[in-house]
Amino acid sequence: MAKNSDDKKESGKDNRDGRLLEERSSIDAGLDEVMQEKLDTLGKIRDIVGVGGKLEKDIEAVTQEEDAIEGVISSIRGDLRRVTLEIKRLHEAVLKQESSGDTGGLRDIDSKMSEVHKQKTRFLKDLVLKERELDKVSARKTKVLDEYSNVLGKRYNLEEKLDEVESREIELKERKLDIESRIGKEIGDLTRAIYSIDSELEEVGTKSSGDVMAARKKPPSTRDLLKEGALGAKKQAVEGEEKIEPFGGDVGRGVDEKPKPPKPEPQEMGGAAVDEKPKPPKPKPSKPEPPVMKEKAVEGKNEPPGGEVKIKPSKEEVKEKAKGFLDFLGGGKGDKEPKLSGESIRLLKEILPVLDSLLGKLPDDKIEEFSTTDDYEVYNELFEKVSDYKGTGEQKEFINVNTKNILGVIDNLLENLPDEEIERFSSSDSFKGYNRLLDLFGV
Repeated sequence: MAKNSDDKKESGKDNRDGRLLEERSSIDAGLDEVMQEKLDTLGKIRDIVGVGGKLEKDIEAVTQEEDAIEGVISSIRGDLRRVTLEIKRLHEAVLKQESSGDTGGLRDIDSKMSEVHKQKTRFLKDLVLKERELDKVSARKTKVLDEYSNVLGKRYNLEEKLDEVESREIELKERKLDIESRIGKEIGDLTRAIYSIDSELEEVGTKSSGDVMAARKKPPSTRDLLKEGALGAKKQAVEGEEKIEPFGGDVGRGVDEKPKPPKPEPQEMGGAAVDEKPKPPKPKPSKPEPPVMKEKAVEGKNEPPGGEVKIKPSKEEVKEKAKGFLDFLGGGKGDKEPKLSGESIRLLKEILPVLDSLLGKLPDDKIEEFSTTDDYEVYNELFEKVSDYKGTGEQKEFINVNTKNILGVIDNLLENLPDEEIERFSSSDSFKGYNRLLDLFGV
């Protein structure tokens, strides 16, 4: 019964170990698939980032072209205003000449009037052509913006998929760590059992060898014992020990009585008394060195065989790394900063001085509170860069990055103005430009 019970336990243990190994193999296969899917997704994100970068350059180019055409249109309109004023002045001169009756002056004025009207007609034609060109550029810009929006949507979906893949990767790694911990414990138990069995076998082997040697050894004869005893007594008498008795024996003993030999020394006899069987000393079995795998099991049961167990990274760390990788490819999720345009720079130059004047009308405690913040330093630098704007890359980057936040801070501060100042500002022309500026920067 006991043997059958042990066999069942061993069979159950073997099945359990087999299931653990099979489950670990399945997890490894799942991890391989997840890693491949992760690499594929990252590759697609890298490709979509490249497409997005090209579209951003296209948007920047078409915006510059649009701004250039708007500049030409603005110049043509200025010429039209100038010509219109000239025509008006010539009409007034005609009226004066007619009232004075100077026909020669009227002919000169009519000639100038004809030339000015030709200029106005030419300017109007140029204006129509440039406005048509601007419409085409605006349509092309709209198409590029739609493509860019589509690319951003695809990138967002891929990043969502990457998050889901990384979650599955973390789950599989946690399961693998648990499986390897259990396998390490099973290996540790098995190693200890093997070590215990080896020790018992060595001890049994040492005992059997001692019994065989003892059985082969012949007990000493009486003559040998008497001889050994006399030699031992003589040796002790020479050394002057009083315990040794001479062969004369006791006083009450007869002459024919055989003397009792003294108890022989164990070193010289190599055995015990005559009527005792010699007992060989029991050797202590030498302790075998434990296997290397045993050391690992003892040092840490949760360590799997074959090396150290690395600490499992948290989900936040994985996301941070993935985020760092995405930043390296071209930035993670997030709203794109608005691209600067001629209109946004013009409005900033126009509205910032108005806002600066309004900030000076805030209550003293609000002014003091604002002046001690980091936003105040950024506001001052923004004011300087807008006032001295030359279109450099540094100026564009600073304005792009900081304007939205500063406008939001100022908008909150303006709520603390006196009611009459709020009323005055909201009814002014600058208020429309202010609202347009907030829209341009997404505040």
